[in-house]
Amino acid sequence: MNIKKSLFLNKIIVLISMMVLMIGMMSGSVLAYVTGITVTYPSQSELILNGDIDIQWDITVDGGGETQYTSYDIAYSLDNGINWVSIEQGVPRGTRNYLWTTNSFHDTIIAKIRVREFSSMSEDISDNSFEIDNTAPSAIDDLAATSVPNGEIKLEWTATGDDDGVGDATSYIIKYSDLEITTQEEFDSATTYSQSYIPSEVGNPESEVLTGFSDGNTYYFAIKAVDNAGNQGGLSNSPDATSDATLPTATLTITPEDLTNLDEVIFTELCSDDGSGLASCIVEVNYDGGEYVSATSPYTLTNDGTYNFRLTATDNAGNTNTSTKQVVRDTEAPIITIDNDVSGTIWTVGGSLPIATTCTDNYEECVEEKYYYSDDETVICFEIPYESYDGTKTTITKKYACAAAKDEAGNIGYSDVKGIFRISATIQGAITAADSGDTINVDAVTDTVDLIRDETKTHIELIAADKKTTSIKVI
Repeated sequence: MNIKKSLFLNKIIVLISMMVLMIGMMSGSVLAYVTGITVTYPSQSELILNGDIDIQWDITVDGGGETQYTSYDIAYSLDNGINWVSIEQGVPRGTRNYLWTTNSFHDTIIAKIRVREFSSMSEDISDNSFEIDNTAPSAIDDLAATSVPNGEIKLEWTATGDDDGVGDATSYIIKYSDLEITTQEEFDSATTYSQSYIPSEVGNPESEVLTGFSDGNTYYFAIKAVDNAGNQGGLSNSPDATSDATLPTATLTITPEDLTNLDEVIFTELCSDDGSGLASCIVEVNYDGGEYVSATSPYTLTNDGTYNFRLTATDNAGNTNTSTKQVVRDTEAPIITIDNDVSGTIWTVGGSLPIATTCTDNYEECVEEKYYYSDDETVICFEIPYESYDGTKTTITKKYACAAAKDEAGNIGYSDVKGIFRISATIQGAITAADSGDTINVDAVTDTVDLIRDETKTHIELIAADKKTTSIKVI
């Protein structure tokens, strides 16, 4: 409606109002007039979603109330009250609201409302302009769904704008279903994912991880952007992803395991996944607690020390599982010494003369000791094959002894040759013939004996430090 038509209409309304007054005066009726109108909604700079607006007002009257001639005209202005466009005329008395449908607006508008009483020409204009936002955000068309660890699902998309790609959206609505979401009806019936994500600036990449899904189930997703007036953007595409909380299997076997004195180990790795599928199966190793590096079989052990092998299986959702093995390489032989010393050692008559040894190893314990006896003072212990050593500590019947020891890794160490005191047949015969308290003098070189009677002696004792002449005291 143009300005000239609006002025003409106002003149007609004034003439009709005057005719109503004249008729009332001629009939002698007591008239009541609407003396005041207050627009109550919208009037406070409201932001209103495109659709129906419930325009509301209150009135004050002078007299007995609204007359039979009372009616209301409602108009709006887009230029702060300079020009008015009629919404509805002749709204009957007793009415305090009018439902205005604004779907005809295709752009966001800033408006004011005027309510005017027909007969008295009383009117009110909304105190402040209000905004009608009828432009929805753009639809998101690049939504992507990916399975991530622990059964979670990651959604990624590009942030859309407020008004058809301009400005920023206010919030998102995310839905998921067992079936693809391609229609508004399917979107409405799908499950809403509870969230409070704040949209970023238009054009920026968005990424959120969603939780709470059942392991092994496939879900379809859809998203809508929402603006500050509550307008929902168009429906997005509907990608799917499968929740995967099950770890892949990882089995590592290695030979030899634990301790070894070899130069290499052989390992096999076995990985599998029944969920999202296996992405990788990688073996790594570190040496003495250092950084892990990639390893292939067979693997060369270059130094003595601890090697930690780790197999990592990763599925397509990012779930990982590991299997570890440890190998200690030890090529250093154990150290074994013969500790027998004639001086101060005590034996029982008729018993054996044991050999005393000490064995130490750098990584583990000595697991086996063997002994070799000889009358040859030129014997070299490590030249005697380990298989020729005796596994028991017996009565020493020869002048020299060797000891050998094996550790858990299989390394063999040898002692130096040791000259020792021995109980020969001659000495054993003297011990057998002696009485309690007798002393037997022994020459360790010639094996000659000299029996000395001593009633105070109660044990056999070798006391000669030079190992040449030794006294045996008999119990």
